[in-house]
Amino acid sequence: MADVFLYVQVAKGTSEHDYMAYAESQWTSEQPLHGERGTIYTSNGSAIAEEVSSYSVQAILKDDYGYEAVEDIDHTAEQLAPYIGLETNELRDMLQRGVDADRFQVELGSGSRQLTYEEKENIEDLELAGIEFKTEPRRYYPNQDFASHVVGYFDRSEDEPAWGWNRR
Repeated sequence: MADVFLYVQVAKGTSEHDYMAYAESQWTSEQPLHGERGTIYTSNGSAIAEEVSSYSVQAILKDDYGYEAVEDIDHTAEQLAPYIGLETNELRDMLQRGVDADRFQVELGSGSRQLTYEEKENIEDLELAGIEFKTEPRRYYPNQDFASHVVGYFDRSEDEPAWGWNRR
């Protein structure tokens, strides 16, 4: 029995079990930390840059993991397409390709990202099975590019800083 303990101690496992990996999995984990950017005000208290929530739409194609899947591709495409800037046929093809490729979910293009709360509510009111939302932070500039050369400005279409000291 002592030789088994010595083997496990030196080899850190057996052919069936990797005890080092097991121990590490018990004590370590990864979890992303998302920083919040604060609101930037002018000297008179007007906001010139603030963090707001935006929403992205995705279609769930498999009812795994407790999510409801898209039930009727034609109906979903017909109802959803006008809200995300796609033609009905284009969205139908996108969903069908996802089903044919056995994908769990499909992201629905650039028109389905950075939606406002009102746009999200309008889509939710359609009550389409398998349509889910992901909440993401977005920088909002109430005065468009006012003072952007000082506070920085993020160009969503380029997905990178466009103005300010943090530009690469």
